[in-house]
Amino acid sequence: MDIINGEKLTYRYGSADRYAIRDVDIRVKKGGLVAILGHNGSGKSTLVKHINALLLPQSGSLTVDGIDVTSKADVFAIRRKAGMVFQNPDNQFVSSVVEDDVAFGLENYLVSREEIPGLVTKALERVGMEGYEKHSPQMLSGGQKQRVAIAGVLAVDPEILIFDEATAMLDPEGRSEVLDIIRKLHATGEKTILMVTHYVEESIMADRIILMKEGRVLAEGTPEEILTDEKLMAESGLMPPASCRIYSELKRAGYELDSCPLTEAELVETICRY
Repeated sequence: MDIINGEKLTYRYGSADRYAIRDVDIRVKKGGLVAILGHNGSGKSTLVKHINALLLPQSGSLTVDGIDVTSKADVFAIRRKAGMVFQNPDNQFVSSVVEDDVAFGLENYLVSREEIPGLVTKALERVGMEGYEKHSPQMLSGGQKQRVAIAGVLAVDPEILIFDEATAMLDPEGRSEVLDIIRKLHATGEKTILMVTHYVEESIMADRIILMKEGRVLAEGTPEEILTDEKLMAESGLMPPASCRIYSELKRAGYELDSCPLTEAELVETICRY
């Protein structure tokens, strides 16, 4: 069952010379993890901002769980159904105390005051930030800030989670923490997850990849189908994962290995089998 269904989505900012996205089709099954991959300026963020009605299509159609995103009467419902985590967590903070910040969305959705403390605690536990309720967000590390921002979205329990370059401003440790949360959320099967990224390695964990270039969908498929296709990756302007590049060099050197591995562990296993 498709929870997101878009056809011929087109959008151009103001008087820009070119379209940010043009004739984009997107279908996402409930419970899936989809990576939207592409260089900066490929239209990734513009596309996902349509899914929670931050932007409205200038042409084409888009439904989220059967709701038309252009319906003004349903904007509130769409934004509760599709929560977004942005690149810079500082832009999402509205309070000087962690627990108040996580509670902000719940208050907006008129959740009863009696329920809010328990929901805040649960959300912080899910991202490993329990015990930080009284801390100031500004005193946290980048990775901790982003985990609090994720908790604020999780607290209102959206069916769809959108991570818009959520690791781009983090150091390796912070990136690892956020990616681990995404993996755990996907493993439960409770959420549909869209992950916008230009990091090829991050897209390996997805069920499917939508590869974008210059506002259009260049290709769509499994990580194995997309990331091991050297010509396709070259056309997109992105480099295949390191394991794929090493595999290709070994094949060119005359080593007939099995199918292209996506991770370093798979590469080691492939070489050991040889």
